[in-house]
Amino acid sequence: MEEKLKELVSTYINVPGEQITADTAIDRLRVSSSIVLHRMYAKLAENGFKVDNYWNIKTFGGLVKLNNGQVVNGTATSQSLGVETVDQGVSSGIDIEEIDSMPVVDDFRESPFYTMNFAPSEISYCILQSNPYASFAGLFALKEAIVKCDNRFKNRELNTIVIEHSPLGKPVFKDFQVSVSHTGTFAAAIALNIKNDTKQAVPERIITPAVIPAPVKPATSCVAWLALLISLGTLVAILLYIKPFNY
Repeated sequence: MEEKLKELVSTYINVPGEQITADTAIDRLRVSSSIVLHRMYAKLAENGFKVDNYWNIKTFGGLVKLNNGQVVNGTATSQSLGVETVDQGVSSGIDIEEIDSMPVVDDFRESPFYTMNFAPSEISYCILQSNPYASFAGLFALKEAIVKCDNRFKNRELNTIVIEHSPLGKPVFKDFQVSVSHTGTFAAAIALNIKNDTKQAVPERIITPAVIPAPVKPATSCVAWLALLISLGTLVAILLYIKPFNY
């Protein structure tokens, strides 16, 4: 079993199978992108090695243990994984992915990669677009941005983070402000979330008949706009200075 796993993993981490040991890193820092990491685990699932919560796996030894249902890095399999505490306040997440990293398949609805990372409604939406792969890359980047924005989604399967669309095609995700953009090479996304407990109530005032004060706007709105502008500035900088590269 381990030899087969090494054979499958080696393609994605660019390490010969015979050189892979229990300490060989196979996490996001080792592969070239988040899409490649998800492609690796989709290939494992396609070959009978379905692994839950693979975002917790750091090494090949951890993969072997988790595949056998054992504890990895002090964390058990998906049935006992907890959810991280969410930071309070305004949070944002940005992600950028290379469109060519999306696997080319004959049928999106039958591909393990696409079914593991996208809901049926999302697949139906993307295949109707002029460039399905760019649309899939955009949704993937947005899901990653949402996870970075709110850690409650970190241990969720990506196909359970379902992006909807307005009648005009704008992506929509409950309680978030989100946006996706494409170039011919890259798809970028941003997610912004304002926690309800940070909204400041307007203090009550005694209003005399002669003077009616102007309504006070919650301070949160200013903070939200500031966070959004900072995030957009970062995104623009990435798009301006990033250089295309091949996986």
